[in-house]
Amino acid sequence: MRKIVHILKTDIIVVSKKAKKDERDKLTIEIAIWNESDYLYKNFILNELSVDLYDYHNPYKSVKLIWYALEKERNMILRKLRQKIYDVSPYFKYQMTNNKSVESQSYRIAHEIISDGMFLES
Repeated sequence: MRKIVHILKTDIIVVSKKAKKDERDKLTIEIAIWNESDYLYKNFILNELSVDLYDYHNPYKSVKLIWYALEKERNMILRKLRQKIYDVSPYFKYQMTNNKSVESQSYRIAHEIISDGMFLES
């Protein structure tokens, strides 16, 4: 994981035309290493994805773009999940009573959930 952080935090190096030959050679080697690492980590991530996600994220040019896209999707899913939990939380505290039938109480809960705009699966 530490190695991918290096790729995510650093941008590709640009070689100046004014740089000395020794410096250009050194930077060229660093660029080659960076490109190879980017390629490897991009494919490591893509290989762990489902086919649909792989096809969607494969056109991205770098591991950084894939990483940020996946992070954005994860945050969106978490936001939706938190909202659903918040919407359903009042029903976690619902207490059944003995003076009414279980069926009528469960229909009442279902009706409240549906009237709040949520859907129940059969």
